[in-house]
Amino acid sequence: MFNELTPLKIMFDGLVARFNELRKVENRETGASTVEFVLIVGGIAVIVLAALAIFKVKILDAANNINVSPNQ
Repeated sequence: MFNELTPLKIMFDGLVARFNELRKVENRETGASTVEFVLIVGGIAVIVLAALAIFKVKILDAANNINVSPNQ
């Protein structure tokens, strides 16, 4: 079964892997700081939550438009 949070987990895991690779670099001046990391993850979370809200509205609208009367 496909969980709604699966895309967010995949994106977050990718970011964590990328930042872990950046930490291995000898020059500690390169890569993203903690603040940048928080901003990136927060931005992705906002985008995903907005998409989920849009999907919810569309799904509820479609569900409310289903005709269930016996006289068709």
